[in-house]
Amino acid sequence: MVDGRLLTIAIVGPFSGPRSAYGDLLVNTVQDVIDIYPENSVNYVYYDDEAQPDTAEKVARTLIIEKKVSVVVGHFNSACAARVKDLYENAGLVFILPASTGDDLTQDESKLRFRLCASNSTQCHAVVNRFPCESAVVVSDSTHYGEGLARVLVNTFSYQPMTISNLLSLRRFEFSQVFIAGTHFFCAEVLNHLNQKRFAGRVIGCDDCDIPEFETLVHKPFSLYVMKLDKGFAYYIYNGLKLVLDVVCLEPAIDTQGIAKRLRQLKTPFKFSKIGDNELSQWKCALLEAKHD
Repeated sequence: MVDGRLLTIAIVGPFSGPRSAYGDLLVNTVQDVIDIYPENSVNYVYYDDEAQPDTAEKVARTLIIEKKVSVVVGHFNSACAARVKDLYENAGLVFILPASTGDDLTQDESKLRFRLCASNSTQCHAVVNRFPCESAVVVSDSTHYGEGLARVLVNTFSYQPMTISNLLSLRRFEFSQVFIAGTHFFCAEVLNHLNQKRFAGRVIGCDDCDIPEFETLVHKPFSLYVMKLDKGFAYYIYNGLKLVLDVVCLEPAIDTQGIAKRLRQLKTPFKFSKIGDNELSQWKCALLEAKHD
């Protein structure tokens, strides 16, 4: 209960459009949590942000104006989360981000914002620690997410930036490692091109490749190292929502400030810093490959 009414949680993500595979993951995992709380007196509302910042802002303003929602879970896309984070903060809503990796999401302290997954910077550090290389380029799709990863690799680790148009025009490769930063559609396009041109070096795909749909977009044979959250996207969605419900079930009369306070006191499975980052989340790398059919 919040102010004498049932707690309402908004689940927001890309339920339509090209990023809908992540929306499906969000909805299915949320349902898994709901199923273990059959008697829980919580309302759920679902909003589609289409992975578009403008749409995300419209959704956020709707949630705030209606004044029925206390907790927001989602906005998978970092650009969407960046657009709405201050709106939720100023409106006093608890904001749970299970999969938005943008560094700019937690640059300032927040009492109500909780990012469950590791950030772009930590992903780039994990790449360089696993694959130190003096001859590496990064190709970005120019999205907020892709550019965020590329910026860290270029500015901190001296990767050479390369546009997709320049990459497609190359007849020979003078580098031995490529990091692809962007949507899984873009990553598949770049990997297909590199394979067609018989690139013999190492190819690393960002965490957006960690979705089953990615493999359907890549031509066989292929080999790619994929960056993954240590326990997977679903783990962070599931446990993030579960913790909120655990708090509410233990204290039915708790308000949003109380929910945030309880979340900050947790030591497992998450441990939040002052800026709202989960300090226990890490990246790992896995080889994904397939031979000819």
